[in-house]
Amino acid sequence: MLIIVVVVGMITFRRLIERRIRAIEYLRAINRIHRYFVDKDPKAQQYFYWPACDDCPPMHTKGTVLGGLRDIVAGLNSLFLSFAISAIARTWFPMLHYLVLVLIGLVVGVLIWLIQHGFSEVALKRAEQETNRHVLFPQPK
Repeated sequence: MLIIVVVVGMITFRRLIERRIRAIEYLRAINRIHRYFVDKDPKAQQYFYWPACDDCPPMHTKGTVLGGLRDIVAGLNSLFLSFAISAIARTWFPMLHYLVLVLIGLVVGVLIWLIQHGFSEVALKRAEQETNRHVLFPQPK
């Protein structure tokens, strides 16, 4: 049962990354439309939340470790997979001491969290590079 929960969690994690990428693409497209109106009337900029440039907001922002839903799902995936691996280890090796099982669970949990974090970073960097190729109105530096 834990394996099914982990598979669903991994699919959810992947979908959350895709959702973030698409949401930022939409915001950047809206900002491009904002740019049209700001070019026609510069006073309109004060009514827009984001600057009138199509490279904003960035794909990746710094935040807290558990600040986003994506990080919470990654943490839960790590937790459930560590429980699953510990249960499998207990089944295969019933004489293992419970501290060894806890250590196995901790190592697996941390590794899975790091793998998901790395996957997220790579996916967001790749999406940033792809969307930066289409920027027409960069933010003034």
